[in-house]
Amino acid sequence: MHISSQIIMRRCIRRHILSDPVLSDGRKLRTLDVGGADVNGSYRTMFEAIGADYTSLDISAGPGIDLVLDVDGRIDADDGAFDVIVSGQTLEHCWNFWELFGEMSRVCSDEGLIVLIAPSEGFEHRFPVDCYRFLPDSFEALARTNDLQLTELSRSPYGPFFDLVGVFRKTHSQLSPSSPGRTNFSTNAQNDGVTSNEPGGEAMKGRMPARDFLADVHRVLRPRGYLETGVWMGHSLKLAKCPAIGIDPFPDIRVTLEPHHQVVEVSSDEFFEEAERLRDFPPVDLAYIDGLHQIENALLDFMNIERSAHAETVVVIDDIFPNHEIQARRERQSKAWTGDVWKIVHILREQRPDLMILPVDTHPTGSLVVVGLDPDNDQLWKVFDLLMSFETAEYSPPQRIFDRDGAIDPRDRFWKVVFQQLSMIRTQHRAEPSRTKLRHIVEGSFPRTLVPFE
Repeated sequence: MHISSQIIMRRCIRRHILSDPVLSDGRKLRTLDVGGADVNGSYRTMFEAIGADYTSLDISAGPGIDLVLDVDGRIDADDGAFDVIVSGQTLEHCWNFWELFGEMSRVCSDEGLIVLIAPSEGFEHRFPVDCYRFLPDSFEALARTNDLQLTELSRSPYGPFFDLVGVFRKTHSQLSPSSPGRTNFSTNAQNDGVTSNEPGGEAMKGRMPARDFLADVHRVLRPRGYLETGVWMGHSLKLAKCPAIGIDPFPDIRVTLEPHHQVVEVSSDEFFEEAERLRDFPPVDLAYIDGLHQIENALLDFMNIERSAHAETVVVIDDIFPNHEIQARRERQSKAWTGDVWKIVHILREQRPDLMILPVDTHPTGSLVVVGLDPDNDQLWKVFDLLMSFETAEYSPPQRIFDRDGAIDPRDRFWKVVFQQLSMIRTQHRAEPSRTKLRHIVEGSFPRTLVPFE
């Protein structure tokens, strides 16, 4: 299972289950996951997070499998036995998928729903076979031949598989959606951790606090709009003098915010699903990424922000320099913790050479400034799942990360020049030449001899 499949399923749960007045009436949802073996992840934890009774079905027994498909292709369950039936990355591996779907329809209750996620593109991957890719008419045909309503039909923006997503209901089901409540699908404690006993495990360093550097960016850049993922106590959001949106599903605000500060209590992927959220907001000239400390979340935040950005937008990403191997682990085992956000540096350099990637030696765990954004560039979207199949593996940073090779002193006047130029280019309404001029300034500024920031 790839990362984007889990993102899509979380969205389907919010839109079609938590907002359903029948399925969200307090009952313990009977959920069947067809093809639910844990292969690089499963949907189990997110359904358990909403209190569902989760059953995993596959073609053979194994860890985490609750039910095995009969040899004749029959699901060993009564008609209407389940309220929610899901299947992701399975139909392409089933030579007679139409018969399996018929069984899924049979065991779905009259008020229930079926969620299918299957690739529309992508390379061959056999488990043990790989037979199909699906187009919208495929799911339309499944709905018609099983007398179901297709209440959502969409295509994932994440490559290389660009999954087709279908949500099916029994034809006679007439439901009016309600507003979904908040559900925390995360299993990671982001804002607290136990002290590490490893020597140096809680080490911190840097030439200026990251928040002070961010305050300097605000002061010189003078953004018209500010966007932040990961608000926590609100200290960084409070720096904004312009209209500002902070995104955090469970903030713990401990400062006094102003009327122009808005905290949206949803996950960042949920925020960016609703394009109209930024429709009446000023142009996002500055964004700060300090959310979940895993590479898939940091990269997704960047990708979504870039789509809402412009050529002069500045993105600052926190936590790119762990000071010890234990701080860089994907699961938190120390108070000082970056997770594997450090991987975003080489990902952006390799996949997006058009961007200017500028690491900063801030305290305690470094920052990254990214400029030269292009909202029309879809390279990261095309390769997202392929990248994450490698980058979500646990591996230690190279020594150059711990040494902060190439990091620029946050006190250097270089930053003032760059941000002043961006502000000037923005106010003069220049188009493509702005990137060329900015790259000339950046590339002509190295090697650096420290000139203090005024």
